[in-house]
Amino acid sequence: MVETIYNSQFLEMTHDSQNSMIVYVWHPTTSNMTNTDYQNEHLQIVKFSEMHQIAKHLIDTRNFTFTIGLEMQEWANQNFYPPLMASGSRKFSLVIPSDLFAQVSIEQTVEDSGTADVVQTRYFDDIEKARAWALED
Repeated sequence: MVETIYNSQFLEMTHDSQNSMIVYVWHPTTSNMTNTDYQNEHLQIVKFSEMHQIAKHLIDTRNFTFTIGLEMQEWANQNFYPPLMASGSRKFSLVIPSDLFAQVSIEQTVEDSGTADVVQTRYFDDIEKARAWALED
């Protein structure tokens, strides 16, 4: 069963309980996001992931336009990725934006997260390919 578990001006999250997967879709309004908004949205992801021990994350960043600066990358490395890994996250399947600057910002944040030994991460330009890979065991 798939149900919407969170919806804000920046992010919508759905939970696929059968596959232990969260699907999150970032909205174009991320262009107006502040660092505090970025942190709050990611803490919502952590909260739900910990509560349900989510293994798979399908992340649609095609409309994500917030630039993740070094300060937020460091914050994510300390406050976002460690609790996700501790709660059982094993796959990050990202659908990346066509905007090169946003794409590099997202990829650099993930690559600098220190999750490579625990979490498999792949980047896609197609949501269905990203979903198929996330669901592979």
